Amino acid sequence: QEHEEVERVRKRRRATAEEEGLLNLLAERVKAPYATTWEAVREALGDLPQMRDCQLDRDAQERLFMEYRRDISEQRCEALVAHLSNLPADIVGPDTGFEEAIGQVFNGAAGKVFAGMPEDLLREAWEAWRGKAHDSAVESARSWLRSCGHLAGSESVEQGAPAFDALLQKLNAADVRFRRLAARPSEQALLVVQRLEEMRERRAS
Repeated sequence: QEHEEVERVRKRRRATAEEEGLLNLLAERVKAPYATTWEAVREALGDLPQMRDCQLDRDAQERLFMEYRRDISEQRCEALVAHLSNLPADIVGPDTGFEEAIGQVFNGAAGKVFAGMPEDLLREAWEAWRGKAHDSAVESARSWLRSCGHLAGSESVEQGAPAFDALLQKLNAADVRFRRLAARPSEQALLVVQRLEEMRERRAS
């Protein structure tokens, strides 16, 4: 993971020899740049030859560090979004709160990759994942409604009628793909309304 991230930074920058030397030092010694500052890095590494003999001026060195920190932070956020997306839907879903979702990440062995990430980056990744998880849950529920058969004979049911509410309860009990949206009943209702309309149009054609 860390090696791939650093390689992506190198390719993006097309670094000069001096930049390459400093970047190599940062990659070797600063594994979590988002958890530190340039001042702390200079103090910790200033006596090493790669830092002491670097021909880049101090402003250029700091700019390189800040770019390195930004790039690694972005890549680590992308990795966290992917990790959350790969967790089973019955463990984390679109309405899983921040603390619970991140807790699931750190409960696993892969969690150590994200150790030291500040909360603002963790929240940024969680929010990006939550949006994707919600879209995925909606599409999954829509696909299930088109194939489940539970709406057969209900084409005439109108939203707001007792029969419609009973239909929602039936669908919630029938499958987890619909139940994942239980915290958003208006979206469940919209999906059912859309599916019933599709069925009426098909029957009329």
